Amino acid sequence: MSEFLEKHLNQLVSRTQSDVQAEEVRFSLTFSTYNNRRIEYIRRALKLSKQEFLQGIILAALNDLEVKMDLAAVTKNGMIVKNPEYEEKLASEKPIKKILKEE
Repeated sequence: MSEFLEKHLNQLVSRTQSDVQAEEVRFSLTFSTYNNRRIEYIRRALKLSKQEFLQGIILAALNDLEVKMDLAAVTKNGMIVKNPEYEEKLASEKPIKKILKEE
């Protein structure tokens, strides 16, 4: 298990909340019945909503991928810092599709 995923799962288990708030975007996910049951079992055992549980896992995995792709780095105190070029692209008004075509 990755460091970020383990850290976030520990936060979920201890029910800590992040202070970071942003405009939210909703989308749906589809899982097989088997995988949905896996998710349901674990999220109920942790007493979390499905949304809270999956959101935490997705964001932790995203941090791991950003580090592996050299889009971010981990500081000595465990904070993740995105590289300036990547941060600029994330803050851009351009659609991601257009940004990637330009590269």
